[in-house]
Amino acid sequence: MKRRSRPVYATPSTDEPLANEPQALAIADGLDPLILTASDVKQWFVCARVVWYQRLLGTWRPTTYAMQVGDEMHTRQRARLRRRHLRTLPEGDYHMDMPLFDAELGLSGRPDLVIEAQHEHIPVDFKDSTNVQGKHVAMQIAAYGLLLIRQGRKVKRGIVYSLPRRRMREIRLDTHRLREVESVVQSMHTHLLAEQLPPPTTKRALCVSCEFRRYCNDVF
Repeated sequence: MKRRSRPVYATPSTDEPLANEPQALAIADGLDPLILTASDVKQWFVCARVVWYQRLLGTWRPTTYAMQVGDEMHTRQRARLRRRHLRTLPEGDYHMDMPLFDAELGLSGRPDLVIEAQHEHIPVDFKDSTNVQGKHVAMQIAAYGLLLIRQGRKVKRGIVYSLPRRRMREIRLDTHRLREVESVVQSMHTHLLAEQLPPPTTKRALCVSCEFRRYCNDVF
């Protein structure tokens, strides 16, 4: 029987930026200090205004009950993964919370898990939702994949794992999808630096529980 590799919970090396460092590194290199995240890319496809408000309000952000529940579930699942393997995931060495950053792109990310398999690296993101089929989910994984590739790693696919259903969705990271996410990141930088408020989401049902609902006076 083929044995599953022992997970490796790697700590960042000194030459890898931590989550609070990308801004300073970009400024030091004389680049655009606006550093987006893979989560920003996902949110841009749900409602671009949320990203705009987050950048405008800085570190302050209202928190909803749904956000708190999601964070708690996320934390419990990561702790469980450290104790035992999720059998449905591919074999390889497991790197939890690997920091990724590319100054030229102005993009950073910290995937929940990166599987270092024999011939590829696979970014994995855990979701507390039963529905992981949207394009916004795929674009977040594509952003992680793009960052890994820019670091010289080979990436062919990514995985989104639904925590409630304990099932995974495999996402092919081909050239078309990677070029699309790179183009979106460039467009986001252009739009945000111009400080133009983007249009609201067309899915108004999402606005009911949105933490930034009070600011959309043209919608409510």
